[in-house]
Amino acid sequence: MLERLNSLIDQHSYICDKEINIIQNNNKSELLKELEKTRKINNKSSESCLSIMECLKADKPLFNIINKKIGMSQKMILVVPKNFDFDSLVKNVNANSIDAITIKDTKDYFIVISKN
Repeated sequence: MLERLNSLIDQHSYICDKEINIIQNNNKSELLKELEKTRKINNKSSESCLSIMECLKADKPLFNIINKKIGMSQKMILVVPKNFDFDSLVKNVNANSIDAITIKDTKDYFIVISKN
């Protein structure tokens, strides 16, 4: 899964020479811990062009974060469980592009969101 996430990061940040930002909740997953070991991470989200966040549910606070980030011309990669409410995300986020990427034999998938 880390390999696929790194591939997505490369694909969506190739025109940006800034470090990525990880938006952390209380418990950081093993995937995000491994990512921090292999990538340069910037804790100042305003100085990043790509933010990554692990989410368990689609709710208003999440939509607010996403809309703020993509409003600053950032792309976002969400790591979400298979039962994530994708329809609610699509209805509540002001994005031009929302793509879901599944990974074979895992319980999670990725969602890439951008305004441009």
